Amino acid sequence: MWPLLMPWLGALALLIAAPTLAVLDAHAALVLAPLCALAAASATRMALAAATLNDQPTSARRWVQRARWAALIVVLPAAQLALHGVFLPWCAPVAGLQQWLLAPTLAAVVAVCMAVVAAVIWPRHPRTGWLIIAMITTIPPVWRFLTEPTVASWHVLLGFVPGAVYEDAFGPDHRLVAFRAITTAGWLALAAAAAVALEGRANGSAIGVGQAVHRVATDGRGRVAVVVAATAAAVAVLLGADQGWRVTRADVLATLPITVELDVEGDSSPEAIVHLAATPGWRQRAARIGEDTALQWLALRAFFGVKPERPIEVFVYADDRQKSALMGADAVEMAKPWLSEAHLVDPGYGASILSHEMAHVFGASLAGGIFGVPMHHGVLPDALRIEGLAVAAEWPIRGGLDPHGMSRAMRILNLAPPIATLLTPAGFAGQNAAVAYTLAGSWVRLIAARCGRGGLARYYDGADVDVACGAAPGAMATAWERFVDSDQAGSPSDDALALARARFESPGLLARPCLLETGRCAHRASEAWRRGDAEAERGIWHDLRAALTPHLGQSQLPLGLDLAWTAALVRTGDLAAAAAVIEGRIASAPRALDRAALLDARGDLALLQGDSQAARAAWGEALKLPAGAGTQRTLLAKAALVGSKAGRDAVALLFALGRPSVDVDAVVRHLLAAAPHEPWARYLAARRRLFQDTESEDASERAHDAAALHAITRDPRMPAQLRVECGRLLALLAARDGRCDAVERYADEAGGDATVVAWRTQFLSR
Repeated sequence: MWPLLMPWLGALALLIAAPTLAVLDAHAALVLAPLCALAAASATRMALAAATLNDQPTSARRWVQRARWAALIVVLPAAQLALHGVFLPWCAPVAGLQQWLLAPTLAAVVAVCMAVVAAVIWPRHPRTGWLIIAMITTIPPVWRFLTEPTVASWHVLLGFVPGAVYEDAFGPDHRLVAFRAITTAGWLALAAAAAVALEGRANGSAIGVGQAVHRVATDGRGRVAVVVAATAAAVAVLLGADQGWRVTRADVLATLPITVELDVEGDSSPEAIVHLAATPGWRQRAARIGEDTALQWLALRAFFGVKPERPIEVFVYADDRQKSALMGADAVEMAKPWLSEAHLVDPGYGASILSHEMAHVFGASLAGGIFGVPMHHGVLPDALRIEGLAVAAEWPIRGGLDPHGMSRAMRILNLAPPIATLLTPAGFAGQNAAVAYTLAGSWVRLIAARCGRGGLARYYDGADVDVACGAAPGAMATAWERFVDSDQAGSPSDDALALARARFESPGLLARPCLLETGRCAHRASEAWRRGDAEAERGIWHDLRAALTPHLGQSQLPLGLDLAWTAALVRTGDLAAAAAVIEGRIASAPRALDRAALLDARGDLALLQGDSQAARAAWGEALKLPAGAGTQRTLLAKAALVGSKAGRDAVALLFALGRPSVDVDAVVRHLLAAAPHEPWARYLAARRRLFQDTESEDASERAHDAAALHAITRDPRMPAQLRVECGRLLALLAARDGRCDAVERYADEAGGDATVVAWRTQFLSR
């Protein structure tokens, strides 16, 4: 009887472990589906066994009647989670009910069908038969996961299993509905045929498979059932690639037909292979991505001291939608170390995420096992070691701080958990992802520095850190804490601490209310923005705010949600309502970084109402508060450009809250034509051309851009932030031409903070 209790126990465990996810939605459905399947199969076996022991004929109607109470297996856990949604925000009850029907409910239905089929094939051992059938149906998705680019799975029992369960936008869609309809129909037909074969069996009598086939073949109902099952199987196979249920490597390569082989070490064999789509400007794009891949491959080679046994294949998708359709991950970049593959959306020139994903593949040379990653007890991936190694190799710089400096900032702000807590599986998963990844990267980087490559390899392969480093128990944790608490890890400024607080104090994945619906709303609103449907976008954010406000309060809503809502109000022309939202949030005394964002929005609204002076004042006030370098440059650009009509139009179209979906290049060209001597216009145009994929770039254009940027760096009237950024762009142009002396000169002029040191090193290596 214990299997019948598993759905209730699973729902209870979810309530205890992750209360904010314990409402009826996709995460809960993923937990309940296998438990409901097992319980429903057990209930069916008991019903069939009772009918046989009581010497009662088993008809199709009879076994349905005896198993009907098993519906409680699905209904009661779902009711438990739905009731929990009364006390916590449950922003998507309709989507939750759909997911309940498509996952645990249909999982139970298919499991019942499998149990009936098992009763025909293995009448003496129906439980073992059911397990064999369930395992056989699991082989194709698992095999595709192991051998193909896909990271998502489509299973006849479970439905859709996302490649990364921490994706924040997955849920019911037309592909899942179609898959469940076709596969469930097929299994219902197989069960109907099995029921025909079982008719008349009594007193424990067994029928052979041959006899069962004969009964089905000679019964009209059985023949119809077989035809329906065969048709469902054929349709599933034919539609598999188009619907994403069965995407192969050949399908991915057909969509990404451009292949660039990189012989990085000059040994006549490629160390990396890049695949990308044949979109406009693909030659420039391929050259840029190839250059980045080669550069970052060399940096990883130096860090690890070894290279992968086979070439790294980098699959570069045009956008999130293409990546999701082909390999199953939407907003999350992924690597498959055992296949030597990295999958990501084109990250832009010089982005370090490419290094992060390739580092996972390099790490496979250090770890044993078929997956090439460390595992907890051989079962669960060890996320801290996996992601810590990738961050340590990538070593990103944000806000002038590397992961050591960011870790010190967290400890100063009391936002870092004890390292002993982080080293546990639950401790890593329960943190804000930015906190967990940053601390893990700092931890692994220190291990690499103190213990050498040998110690790092032993640790990544699963050894205890102190054993791997030949240290006393607890010594490495103490060494890390002492290091990040010292000036060797960096000295965060007040502004850096404010930025760190904003980034690291947000709740972790398991503590965010309405996580999935917020992500789905962002996707739907983005689509509405692209097609210019402002009313639909406004309705999406209105409904989400209405669901969250009773639980969180107006002032506790995520700032990003209110800014998105305000932008939608602006696009529908309701500037007064947008201003009321912004002023209300400003009055609630937000933290400094949030206040800067709200003042920025206040300035945008003033500009849209025709008051350029008030807009400048708001942006100037925002500039006095902590903000990232990019945000500061945007504020300066807006304040400088609003002096002319062309500038005001450009700000409204490119930077202002509620901006429409426009052709950015066309707007920049118009601005430059209207104000050819405006430094900010020249900077924006040069930057766009530098990072744009275009076939028309030539030496004269690059010389023109370089001259414009050079003039800005020499103009003392220009803000220091702009002069430094122009120096960085000039250094990148020089690196492209192989002029190392120029890179050195521009870096010296820009100063010596961590960000400049990072791009100086990167550009010189080009």
